[in-house]
This record gives sequence, C-alpha cells and structure tokens, in this order.
Amino acid sequence: MNSPHVPEACASYWLPRLQRSGVLVPETVQVAGPPGDELVNLLDGAEVQGWDLFLAVMIAACKTVGWPAFIRTGRFSGKHWWRKACYVPAADQLAAHIAQIVEASHLVDMMGLATDVWLVRKYLPPPDGHFTAFDGMPVRCECRAFFRDGRPHS
Repeated sequence: MNSPHVPEACASYWLPRLQRSGVLVPETVQVAGPPGDELVNLLDGAEVQGWDLFLAVMIAACKTVGWPAFIRTGRFSGKHWWRKACYVPAADQLAAHIAQIVEASHLVDMMGLATDVWLVRKYLPPPDGHFTAFDGMPVRCECRAFFRDGRPHS
C-alpha cells in the first residue's frame, strides 16, 4: 500500500507548472507506471502486470532524451543509489534501475512511495568544479526557490 496521495507532492502536479512558468528544466518525458502497487512485485521476483509495455515505453522515453538518462518516479529518484537507480547509462540496465528505485521508494516510507508516475530526463552533466558522493552522484552548489500563489514562499 502506498502512502496517501498528496497531488502537490508528485511531479505530475508540479512539472507542468514549472514548464509553463518558463523556468528552465531538462528535457523531460512523463510516463505512466503500472497502476497501484503493481511494481512492488519486482521486489519479490513476481510477475508485474503490464511490465513489458511499461519497460518499452520507458526505453523509448530514454531514447527520446538520449543516453545516459536520469529517471525517477513522481516522488523519488533514489539519488543516494546513483549508479544503481536514477542514473541509467544504457537500455540494458534500465529494468534493474527501475527495480532499485521501486525498492528504495518502499524503504524510505513506511507505506511505500507511489510508483505510478515516472519521469525520464535528459542527463545534464555538471560543469567542472563538482565533487561526487552517494555512489558517484555529482554534487554542485544548488539554489531552490519556492512559490505559492505566484509569490516567493519560505
């Protein structure tokens, strides 16, 4: 059972708003995952209804943005497992990376984070001056701004 659905916490809510705002975001393709908790079956090696179609759509989305690709659910990327989760260098590794994100999504939340929305993003390598952490994840200075009703919000 996934955590209660909070629409504002999912990329399917905030990504279109970001894109309309004119804020620069990497090329991103949104993909619908199998419904409900179906992907949790990956953790037991059980059959996942709709898996072949889902994987084919994810591969096509990765081809659209190019390899390597950055993948995540609507709520979680698993950056702490960088080389095994969100950073996908090639199509033959995609299924294992999806499974890692599903597993991590269930480790970080008692009820499991939803895995019904997926994003595939163009990977933008960092400029010089970064360091790596968490299994090779590039780290660089970052700034985030939060808005509510079109106004900055703290």
